[in-house]
Amino acid sequence: MEFLDISLTELVALGQQKQSEYSSANPFPSIYLDHFFREDALKQVLAEFPELGQNGKDEVHYTNPNEAKYASKGEYKFGPLTREFMHFLNSQPFLEFLQNLTGIKETLIPDPYFEGRGIPPDQTRRFSQGTCRFSQTSDHEPRPACQCTGIPE
Repeated sequence: MEFLDISLTELVALGQQKQSEYSSANPFPSIYLDHFFREDALKQVLAEFPELGQNGKDEVHYTNPNEAKYASKGEYKFGPLTREFMHFLNSQPFLEFLQNLTGIKETLIPDPYFEGRGIPPDQTRRFSQGTCRFSQTSDHEPRPACQCTGIPE
């Protein structure tokens, strides 16, 4: 399934083209890309998205002051199209797009285990298109790690 209306080469170039817009956004670097993914593809992913909250063995429910969500561990509950979409979001071209967009110089690290991906209890049907998070090394230098999600948030 094709998730974009542009080629992978165009996707990587789009990151470079939008880098200035991303980095100069206020109050912090961010960007909104309307119709970024194909709507028909996202609707198909949503239709097969696993129901969480059934206390399955690969589920976690987070409830604390900062978040309330159900999360799955791994891809075992994913249908075939959801699995394909999640793998696309962790692919080299998509990560290169994010790297070019954000201006991060280090190679982004995919999350093949999909640890902690989840949905809030209200299960609104919006799609998160990617999150770049940073962790710190022992010398307090930020280390980029990209965790991409394509699940309702």
